[in-house]
Amino acid sequence: MTHLLGRRTFVEAALFRSDVSNSTQRFFVQPNVFQLRNLGEARFLGGEPGLGSALPGRLNFEANYTCLSRRNMTNPGLLMIDTPRHKIYSALAWQPAPRVSLVADLGYEGGASTRTTPAVSGGRAITPPPGSAAPSGFRGKPTCKPGCTTPSTGTISWWTGIRRRDGRSM
Repeated sequence: MTHLLGRRTFVEAALFRSDVSNSTQRFFVQPNVFQLRNLGEARFLGGEPGLGSALPGRLNFEANYTCLSRRNMTNPGLLMIDTPRHKIYSALAWQPAPRVSLVADLGYEGGASTRTTPAVSGGRAITPPPGSAAPSGFRGKPTCKPGCTTPSTGTISWWTGIRRRDGRSM
């Protein structure tokens, strides 16, 4: 759903649900070597509000936030890892010529559970021991043995450069 606010600004929102029949995930078979393995059925639920505006001086601003919840429906005890629960993205672009834009963007990803060290199990999938992932609202330092999962603290990234109107970087 997109709603125009005046002539230059819009807000948008989306809700989504995906029922995936063959979801995959990384499983380490030895340090620094992993395989993508089928987890079976999974459900992804989420939402994404966004905002964009054409600013004076040939500037354009956009920002959005995404919240994602992934659930393994085949094996609920197997934690789905490496996908951020929260993503924030913003960009400011200046267009000095019709086919050239200077872009600066900033992004944040956080809330993903990640495996602290590769777990080796002779080619079998390893389910983390009960209680190895920090519970919601956890305030202390997690104590995690090798091979268990722990919530990540998040990643901030940015990019600046020149982008052509067709979206390719120069």
